[in-house]
Amino acid sequence: MNHIRMSQNVILNRLYGLIDDYIEKNEDPETPVVLYRDPDELRELIDLSLDQEGISETELMDLVDTYLRFSVRTGHPQFLNQLYQGFNLPGFAGEVVAALSNTSMYTYEVAPVATLIEQELIPAVDAHYRTDPANRTLSGASFAGLFTLYAMFEKPDLFHRYLAAVPSLWYGDGVLFQMEE
Repeated sequence: MNHIRMSQNVILNRLYGLIDDYIEKNEDPETPVVLYRDPDELRELIDLSLDQEGISETELMDLVDTYLRFSVRTGHPQFLNQLYQGFNLPGFAGEVVAALSNTSMYTYEVAPVATLIEQELIPAVDAHYRTDPANRTLSGASFAGLFTLYAMFEKPDLFHRYLAAVPSLWYGDGVLFQMEE
């Protein structure tokens, strides 16, 4: 097994352990929603300096652990906010798969599964729910907002309205702007 593969396994195994621990603690009502620290304390705890040499796998995973430890647990049952509904395992799995595949929906050649989702999912929703195909709206925020804009440019007739809130226009060095050129 080469060094890169071994390093990848170490990182993924540790990351899985951190994720599993985080989810387990989120379900425990005794776990605080946030371990609050003022900004100066956090600066002391987290080294965010950029070094030419980079950091080791251990340092990377320690940063992930610290990030999770001091972030607000929006998936905790005692966290109440109109924008959050707790942890969603299928949604989390979808985010991981989307990031892992690093795909887009440019063409069938690049994203065959995503293209089939479009071709199968919309008719399935129409078949099972009371929808108005002439009055569809696609909306999204952040990366979903970027996707919404992409869909609007690439498939303008697929939806009647497009609502993109704070789209991640920075992603891919402004790939959306490059597409329009």
